[in-house]
Amino acid sequence: PVGDPAATSGPQGVAQSAPIVLNGENSGSSVNFVKGSAEVSGVVKSVELDPASVTLLDASGSPVSEVVVPNVGTYTLNPEKTAVVFTPTAAFVGTAPAVTLQVTDLNGSKATTTYTPTTTP
Repeated sequence: PVGDPAATSGPQGVAQSAPIVLNGENSGSSVNFVKGSAEVSGVVKSVELDPASVTLLDASGSPVSEVVVPNVGTYTLNPEKTAVVFTPTAAFVGTAPAVTLQVTDLNGSKATTTYTPTTTP
């Protein structure tokens, strides 16, 4: 599988989100993961992604439920794992450090990509 990065922009102090799309078109503001393929007995077959495996990764690459960037904001996934949410601190303005997301396919192969939000005054 492979992942396409996403970026969003929004007003200071207001949460932003990017949809997480599996096998869809990347709009630039959505995190898109595309299933990979494997050859089985000479036939190339696609390998489905596991929607339940979508997770955030911390700076060390470990799966986590939230990533907190001091004086910037907090990244979380919505309960359905269909969107990544960035909640900025009240004072933060600018481009936040990107957060890494990961998905695993049914063969256990992983793909990562990033989401980068920007807050404007």
